[in-house]
Amino acid sequence: METVKEMPVRIAVFGWFGSKERHLGPICGFYEKRGAHVVPFIADSKKSLLHADGYSRVVSGTVESIAEADAKDPRPFLIHAFSNHGFSVTLEFLEAIQAKHPALFGRIAGLIFDSAPGIPETPSLGFTTTYLPRVVIPGILLAMRKPAAHEHVILTPVLAAASAVLHVTMGARIRRFQQTVPRMSAILRKLKQKRLLLLWGGKDALVPHEIVEVFADRSEKDGFHVEKRFFPESTHVRHLIGHREAYLEAVTTFVRECVPPH
Repeated sequence: METVKEMPVRIAVFGWFGSKERHLGPICGFYEKRGAHVVPFIADSKKSLLHADGYSRVVSGTVESIAEADAKDPRPFLIHAFSNHGFSVTLEFLEAIQAKHPALFGRIAGLIFDSAPGIPETPSLGFTTTYLPRVVIPGILLAMRKPAAHEHVILTPVLAAASAVLHVTMGARIRRFQQTVPRMSAILRKLKQKRLLLLWGGKDALVPHEIVEVFADRSEKDGFHVEKRFFPESTHVRHLIGHREAYLEAVTTFVRECVPPH
Protein backbone atom coordinates (compact mmCIF):
# COMPACT_ATOMS: atom_id res chain seq x y z
CA MET A 1 0.00 0.00 0.00
CA GLU A 2 1.39 3.37 -1.00
CA THR A 3 1.28 5.85 1.88
CA VAL A 4 1.47 9.58 2.30
CA LYS A 5 4.79 10.46 3.92
CA GLU A 6 3.48 13.73 5.24
CA MET A 7 -0.04 14.91 6.00
CA PRO A 8 0.22 18.68 6.52
CA VAL A 9 -3.24 18.80 8.03
CA ARG A 10 -5.17 19.00 11.29
CA ILE A 11 -7.61 16.14 11.81
CA ALA A 12 -10.36 15.96 14.43
CA VAL A 13 -11.26 12.36 15.26
CA PHE A 14 -14.72 12.09 16.86
CA GLY A 15 -15.44 8.82 18.64
CA TRP A 16 -18.57 6.70 18.88
CA PHE A 17 -21.01 6.34 21.78
CA GLY A 18 -19.21 4.63 24.66
CA SER A 19 -15.78 4.64 23.02
CA LYS A 20 -12.53 5.48 24.80
CA GLU A 21 -9.44 7.26 23.55
CA ARG A 22 -7.62 3.92 23.38
CA HIS A 23 -10.19 2.80 20.82
CA LEU A 24 -9.24 5.76 18.63
CA GLY A 25 -5.53 5.05 19.09
CA PRO A 26 -4.98 3.05 15.86
CA ILE A 27 -6.40 5.69 13.53
CA CYS A 28 -4.94 8.60 15.51
CA GLY A 29 -1.52 6.94 15.47
CA PHE A 30 -1.82 6.34 11.74
CA TYR A 31 -2.38 10.05 11.15
CA GLU A 32 0.24 11.23 13.64
CA LYS A 33 2.98 9.11 12.07
CA ARG A 34 2.32 10.95 8.83
CA GLY A 35 2.71 14.41 10.29
CA ALA A 36 -0.90 15.34 11.00
CA HIS A 37 -1.95 17.27 14.08
CA VAL A 38 -4.63 14.99 15.52
CA VAL A 39 -7.36 16.10 17.93
CA PRO A 40 -9.30 13.14 19.37
CA PHE A 41 -12.62 13.91 21.03
CA ILE A 42 -15.35 11.71 22.45
CA ALA A 43 -18.48 13.53 23.56
CA ASP A 44 -19.70 12.56 27.02
CA SER A 45 -22.64 10.25 26.33
CA LYS A 46 -24.82 11.32 29.27
CA LYS A 47 -24.26 15.05 28.80
CA SER A 48 -24.93 14.76 25.06
CA LEU A 49 -28.32 13.16 25.64
CA LEU A 50 -29.33 15.01 28.82
CA HIS A 51 -30.64 18.11 27.03
CA ALA A 52 -32.11 18.75 23.61
CA ASP A 53 -29.01 20.86 22.84
CA GLY A 54 -26.66 18.49 24.65
CA TYR A 55 -24.32 17.95 21.72
CA SER A 56 -23.97 21.68 21.22
CA ARG A 57 -22.99 22.09 24.87
CA VAL A 58 -20.38 19.34 24.99
CA VAL A 59 -18.74 20.37 21.72
CA SER A 60 -18.21 24.04 22.63
CA GLY A 61 -14.88 23.52 24.40
CA THR A 62 -13.45 21.49 21.53
CA VAL A 63 -14.58 24.13 19.05
CA GLU A 64 -12.62 26.81 20.88
CA SER A 65 -9.49 24.70 21.44
CA ILE A 66 -9.28 23.75 17.75
CA ALA A 67 -9.97 27.35 16.70
CA GLU A 68 -7.14 28.50 18.98
CA ALA A 69 -4.76 25.94 17.49
CA ASP A 70 -5.83 26.97 14.00
CA ALA A 71 -5.12 30.63 14.74
CA LYS A 72 -1.56 29.76 15.79
CA ASP A 73 -0.90 27.19 13.08
CA PRO A 74 -3.39 27.35 10.17
CA ARG A 75 -3.68 24.07 8.33
CA PRO A 76 -6.19 22.35 6.06
CA PHE A 77 -8.71 20.71 8.34
CA LEU A 78 -10.37 17.31 8.13
CA ILE A 79 -12.85 15.44 10.32
CA HIS A 80 -12.92 11.67 10.83
CA ALA A 81 -16.10 10.74 12.71
CA PHE A 82 -17.43 7.41 13.91
CA SER A 83 -21.07 6.32 14.19
CA ASN A 84 -24.10 8.53 14.82
CA HIS A 85 -22.46 9.91 17.97
CA GLY A 86 -19.51 11.25 15.99
CA PHE A 87 -21.85 12.36 13.21
CA SER A 88 -23.87 14.46 15.69
CA VAL A 89 -20.68 15.93 17.14
CA THR A 90 -19.56 16.83 13.62
CA LEU A 91 -22.87 18.57 12.92
CA GLU A 92 -22.69 20.76 16.02
CA PHE A 93 -18.99 21.43 15.42
CA LEU A 94 -19.56 22.56 11.82
CA GLU A 95 -22.48 24.80 12.72
CA ALA A 96 -20.47 26.39 15.53
CA ILE A 97 -17.34 27.14 13.52
CA GLN A 98 -19.36 28.36 10.55
CA ALA A 99 -20.94 30.94 12.86
CA LYS A 100 -17.96 31.81 15.07
CA HIS A 101 -14.79 30.88 13.18
CA PRO A 102 -15.40 31.27 9.44
CA ALA A 103 -11.68 31.12 8.60
CA LEU A 104 -11.46 27.64 10.11
CA PHE A 105 -14.70 26.64 8.38
CA GLY A 106 -13.18 27.75 5.09
CA ARG A 107 -10.18 25.47 5.61
CA ILE A 108 -12.22 22.26 5.85
CA ALA A 109 -10.77 20.03 3.15
CA GLY A 110 -12.85 16.88 3.63
CA LEU A 111 -14.88 14.70 5.97
CA ILE A 112 -14.76 10.98 6.70
CA PHE A 113 -17.79 9.21 8.19
CA ASP A 114 -17.31 5.67 9.47
CA SER A 115 -20.58 3.80 10.15
CA ALA A 116 -22.75 6.91 9.77
CA PRO A 117 -25.26 8.31 9.32
CA GLY A 118 -27.81 5.80 10.50
CA ILE A 119 -30.67 8.21 11.14
CA PRO A 120 -33.70 8.25 8.83
CA GLU A 121 -35.34 11.56 7.99
CA THR A 122 -38.46 10.55 9.87
CA PRO A 123 -37.51 8.16 12.71
CA SER A 124 -40.63 6.13 13.46
CA LEU A 125 -41.66 4.64 16.76
CA GLY A 126 -40.49 1.28 15.44
CA PHE A 127 -37.08 2.69 14.55
CA THR A 128 -36.65 4.17 18.04
CA THR A 129 -37.70 1.00 19.85
CA THR A 130 -35.44 -1.15 17.66
CA TYR A 131 -32.25 0.87 17.51
CA LEU A 132 -32.09 2.84 20.77
CA PRO A 133 -31.89 -0.35 22.88
CA ARG A 134 -29.15 -1.66 20.61
CA VAL A 135 -27.10 1.45 21.33
CA VAL A 136 -27.22 1.20 25.12
CA ILE A 137 -27.27 -2.57 25.71
CA PRO A 138 -23.52 -3.12 25.10
CA GLY A 139 -22.59 -0.58 27.78
CA ILE A 140 -24.99 -2.13 30.29
CA LEU A 141 -23.63 -5.61 29.65
CA LEU A 142 -20.04 -4.45 30.00
CA ALA A 143 -20.92 -2.76 33.30
CA MET A 144 -22.33 -6.12 34.41
CA ARG A 145 -19.03 -7.74 33.32
CA LYS A 146 -20.76 -9.68 30.58
CA PRO A 147 -19.82 -9.89 26.88
CA ALA A 148 -21.05 -6.93 24.87
CA ALA A 149 -23.96 -7.54 22.51
CA HIS A 150 -26.69 -5.50 20.83
CA GLU A 151 -29.51 -7.86 21.79
CA HIS A 152 -30.43 -9.40 25.14
CA VAL A 153 -33.34 -11.62 26.08
CA ILE A 154 -34.30 -9.47 29.11
CA LEU A 155 -32.84 -6.04 28.39
CA THR A 156 -34.14 -5.73 24.84
CA PRO A 157 -37.90 -5.80 25.62
CA VAL A 158 -37.48 -3.66 28.74
CA LEU A 159 -35.48 -1.00 26.92
CA ALA A 160 -37.78 -1.15 23.89
CA ALA A 161 -40.71 -0.26 26.16
CA ALA A 162 -38.72 2.56 27.74
CA SER A 163 -37.72 3.81 24.27
CA ALA A 164 -41.37 3.91 23.24
CA VAL A 165 -42.16 6.14 26.20
CA LEU A 166 -39.26 8.45 25.33
CA HIS A 167 -40.35 8.64 21.70
CA VAL A 168 -43.85 9.74 22.71
CA THR A 169 -43.00 12.07 25.63
CA MET A 170 -39.80 13.75 24.44
CA GLY A 171 -41.16 15.44 21.37
CA ALA A 172 -38.63 18.28 21.21
CA ARG A 173 -35.67 15.94 21.29
CA ILE A 174 -37.20 13.57 18.74
CA ARG A 175 -37.84 16.49 16.38
CA ARG A 176 -34.24 17.66 16.81
CA PHE A 177 -33.06 14.11 16.18
CA GLN A 178 -35.15 13.98 13.01
CA GLN A 179 -33.39 17.08 11.71
CA THR A 180 -29.87 15.67 12.12
CA VAL A 181 -29.29 14.56 8.53
CA PRO A 182 -31.11 17.49 6.84
CA ARG A 183 -29.11 19.92 9.01
CA MET A 184 -25.90 18.13 8.10
CA SER A 185 -26.67 18.32 4.39
CA ALA A 186 -27.45 22.02 4.75
CA ILE A 187 -24.18 22.89 6.50
CA LEU A 188 -22.14 20.69 4.15
CA ARG A 189 -23.49 22.58 1.15
CA LYS A 190 -21.77 25.70 2.54
CA LEU A 191 -18.28 24.14 2.39
CA LYS A 192 -15.86 25.38 -0.24
CA GLN A 193 -14.27 21.96 -0.75
CA LYS A 194 -16.88 19.26 -1.14
CA ARG A 195 -15.28 15.90 -0.46
CA LEU A 196 -16.65 12.99 1.56
CA LEU A 197 -15.38 9.51 2.33
CA LEU A 198 -18.04 7.10 3.59
CA LEU A 199 -17.14 3.72 5.09
CA TRP A 200 -19.91 1.36 6.17
CA GLY A 201 -20.76 -2.30 6.63
CA GLY A 202 -23.45 -4.70 5.55
CA LYS A 203 -23.87 -6.36 8.95
CA ASP A 204 -24.11 -3.24 11.06
CA ALA A 205 -26.68 -3.71 13.83
CA LEU A 206 -26.92 0.04 14.51
CA VAL A 207 -26.67 1.70 11.10
CA PRO A 208 -28.79 0.29 8.27
CA HIS A 209 -26.67 0.37 5.13
CA GLU A 210 -29.58 1.74 3.10
CA ILE A 211 -29.53 4.97 5.13
CA VAL A 212 -25.84 5.55 4.37
CA GLU A 213 -26.51 4.92 0.70
CA VAL A 214 -29.32 7.51 0.65
CA PHE A 215 -27.01 10.05 2.30
CA ALA A 216 -24.29 9.29 -0.25
CA ASP A 217 -26.70 9.80 -3.14
CA ARG A 218 -28.00 13.06 -1.70
CA SER A 219 -24.47 14.36 -1.14
CA GLU A 220 -23.54 13.60 -4.75
CA LYS A 221 -26.61 15.52 -5.92
CA ASP A 222 -25.42 18.42 -3.75
CA GLY A 223 -22.18 18.51 -5.74
CA PHE A 224 -19.94 16.46 -3.45
CA HIS A 225 -17.22 14.16 -4.64
CA VAL A 226 -18.14 11.08 -2.58
CA GLU A 227 -15.76 8.18 -2.10
CA LYS A 228 -17.54 5.01 -0.91
CA ARG A 229 -16.15 1.93 0.79
CA PHE A 230 -18.76 -0.71 1.59
CA PHE A 231 -17.69 -3.82 3.50
CA PRO A 232 -20.52 -6.39 3.12
CA GLU A 233 -19.42 -8.61 6.04
CA SER A 234 -18.38 -5.81 8.42
CA THR A 235 -20.13 -4.74 11.62
CA HIS A 236 -20.44 -1.40 13.42
CA VAL A 237 -17.19 0.67 13.56
CA ARG A 238 -15.16 -2.53 13.01
CA HIS A 239 -14.04 -1.90 9.44
CA LEU A 240 -10.53 -0.78 10.43
CA ILE A 241 -10.08 -3.98 12.42
CA GLY A 242 -11.53 -6.39 9.89
CA HIS A 243 -10.32 -4.70 6.71
CA ARG A 244 -7.28 -2.74 7.86
CA GLU A 245 -5.37 -2.55 4.57
CA ALA A 246 -8.37 -1.54 2.46
CA TYR A 247 -9.54 0.93 5.12
CA LEU A 248 -6.19 2.71 5.47
CA GLU A 249 -5.65 2.73 1.73
CA ALA A 250 -9.02 4.46 1.27
CA VAL A 251 -8.20 7.00 3.99
CA THR A 252 -4.72 7.66 2.60
CA THR A 253 -5.99 8.18 -0.93
CA PHE A 254 -8.78 10.44 0.29
CA VAL A 255 -6.47 12.67 2.34
CA ARG A 256 -4.05 12.91 -0.58
CA GLU A 257 -6.89 14.05 -2.84
CA CYS A 258 -8.05 16.61 -0.28
CA VAL A 259 -4.59 17.94 0.51
CA PRO A 260 -1.74 16.82 -1.78
CA PRO A 261 1.43 16.06 0.27
CA HIS A 262 4.28 18.53 0.22
